[in-house]
Amino acid sequence: MRTFKKNSYLLPLLFILFTMSMALFVCHLMVNHSVAITDFSFICLTTIYILVLVAFIFNLKRDKKIHQFRDIQKVINTITKKNGVQYTSYIVEKHRFVNLNKIGEGEYSDLPPETLYAMTHPADLNIVKEMVERMNSGKNESMNYEYRLKLSYSDKYIWRQVSIYPLSLNSDGTVNTYIGADLDNEKAHEMMNDMMLFSKKIMFITSHSSILFVQYDRSSRKFLRLDDTGRELIHEIKMSFWLDSIYPTDKKIPLKMLEFMDKGEGDTYHAEYRYKYPDEYRWFSVNVAAYEKDEDGKILSYMCLATDIDERKKALEKEIELHEQAVAANKLKTYFIENLSHEIRTPLNSIIGFSNLIDKDTSEEDLELYKNIINKNNEQLLNIIDYTLNRSLFESGFTSINHTSFMLKGLFEEKYKKYSREMKPGVELKYEYGTDVFIETDREWVSKIIDELMKNAKSFTNSGSITIGYELIKNEVKIFVKDTGIGIAEKDQNRIFENFEKVNSFAPGLGMGLSMCKAIVTRLGGTISVESELGKGSCFCIWLPH
Repeated sequence: MRTFKKNSYLLPLLFILFTMSMALFVCHLMVNHSVAITDFSFICLTTIYILVLVAFIFNLKRDKKIHQFRDIQKVINTITKKNGVQYTSYIVEKHRFVNLNKIGEGEYSDLPPETLYAMTHPADLNIVKEMVERMNSGKNESMNYEYRLKLSYSDKYIWRQVSIYPLSLNSDGTVNTYIGADLDNEKAHEMMNDMMLFSKKIMFITSHSSILFVQYDRSSRKFLRLDDTGRELIHEIKMSFWLDSIYPTDKKIPLKMLEFMDKGEGDTYHAEYRYKYPDEYRWFSVNVAAYEKDEDGKILSYMCLATDIDERKKALEKEIELHEQAVAANKLKTYFIENLSHEIRTPLNSIIGFSNLIDKDTSEEDLELYKNIINKNNEQLLNIIDYTLNRSLFESGFTSINHTSFMLKGLFEEKYKKYSREMKPGVELKYEYGTDVFIETDREWVSKIIDELMKNAKSFTNSGSITIGYELIKNEVKIFVKDTGIGIAEKDQNRIFENFEKVNSFAPGLGMGLSMCKAIVTRLGGTISVESELGKGSCFCIWLPH
């Protein structure tokens, strides 16, 4: 290339000198007329002139193309340098690498495979040696490799992506020259490492926070369960399965969310509902965001981030429940003190008053009367204190529920013997039961509930009968106390289970017996109810799980 540059000025110089000589020769001929214009020598000179002229024109065109090639090569070299691309050929016969980026600049560089090995990261040396061996075999195939090199302009190893293709073949079909494009792949590796670290962070968060990735495809109306990174598909969730897994009373909430996604008119949505995962209903907080969009901005799919908040939800519900209990307990305390002070004062006044009436002059008849009154009020006072203590212990949580297994028939036989001796004249105690029932619950609390219901029945039944009994109905045990007493008006039947509520305000007692029964039954996992009609009696029923 440099030799051609030096000689390129000779042809134009000769052409100029020859043109001047021809001009002088022609002038000489025309002036002296010593030789005819058609002379042989003139023809030869003219022919030579034309050939020189043609050579000069061809040289100008070739020189222009060479300059254009050089300009193009410089542009290519500039682009490849800025983009970190290195073009290299490998001559199989010579076992040499040739740097093609320097062509057109008058510089060539080549190196043996050993030099490349010295530049290679030790961990990637086997990869580079395999690449060279495959090229030395001359197989007509393309190759792709990735390895790290320490180049002259860097103090560290840099990832390179190399694509190799056959360039020319021998007569036997083997490759004699390969060409390779060597691309700087360091940024791609950095991005890949960042992505891997980010994926690990996502997996750590999702595994410890029970976060699920679910993609909703609008066109197919399908839910796609993704892995913990939110990228790989695990399985498809059928719409029917999704709907069946929602807690029945919560269905309206996720259906509104589904309607929002089907419309595709909004980017974000939030919902909380219970979902069966995997085998039990748990609370989930679901955040929805637009995920894929087409060229026109239409939403194609949504990403649903479902977070398990079951423990937090239950803790919050427990906190609300405890707060409500604290408010109720404070209210209960106020009412309790007000009513208890009144109820205690009544028997105490009777006890003190009739005790003061007794002296040495009191007749035997009056003494017996006062004694009965004092004993009756003592009993009432003890009942009030006993009930107050039991209720206080139960409400404060100091009294636990102890589940035991026992037969109901034995318990009711004890109650029947006890109450048979306490019936008023004209009131008959009856006992109804079917087959013996084996039940698992707190026997002592069930016994107290029956005592309280019998106490009410005896207080308001002056004639007729009181019936106690039980029966098994499906998966529940029904325990009942039925009487033919005064009955309860329909408007009062709901409030008698509330604290300090009494149908007859003049009747003795705090009005807490039935409310206590309801609290105990609820703790046992059951319910309590009443059926009654004024003048025809009442039937109190307890329903406990069997």
